[in-house]
Amino acid sequence: MIKYEFPCYPGDEVWFLVTIGGNPLYARPDTVQMVGFTTRSIQIKLRNHKDFNKTYTWGKNVFKTKEEAEATLLKLKEVTNHVNEA
Repeated sequence: MIKYEFPCYPGDEVWFLVTIGGNPLYARPDTVQMVGFTTRSIQIKLRNHKDFNKTYTWGKNVFKTKEEAEATLLKLKEVTNHVNEA
């Protein structure tokens, strides 16, 4: 039997990236409502987010700590700025 390690559990606070039109804006905390596995990723549904039935991908736009979220946000902003300048 395969045993999976969950990165977070329902009720945990995590940080997610807020984007508009694919452009990253900021990171904010939210509470995990559901954790699900697909063949390619771990999907997280957040409790207090305004988009109902929207899931986020662990490590792509949902993170355990504020520091991880902000580091990814900076990288995404650099890429976005570079693409917009070209």
